[in-house]
Amino acid sequence: MAKALLEHLWTERKESVLIALDLIKYYYKEEKSNETQSDTVTIQAKLDKANSRLTNLIAMRADGEISKDEYQAMRSPVDEEIKKLQKALDEIPQEKAIRKDWI
Repeated sequence: MAKALLEHLWTERKESVLIALDLIKYYYKEEKSNETQSDTVTIQAKLDKANSRLTNLIAMRADGEISKDEYQAMRSPVDEEIKKLQKALDEIPQEKAIRKDWI
């Protein structure tokens, strides 16, 4: 009886299955997007920390706390880290637009 009722009511099976597949694909990508957002937040935090370190080095040099040679030796690794983090941040794929044609 239930089977007969469903067959009678569920007339557009193909369209329903396609919508279900679109939903599965969308939410599978959304899960990956959340990982990407987490990566972005982590990298951005590291980048902010490296920029803060650079600002502190500049202030120490300006105040005469460290010599020019010490400043150069300490700044090079910080500059490299900033470049590496910025490149990693730029390589993270941007979140794709949400598909609303199935809603």
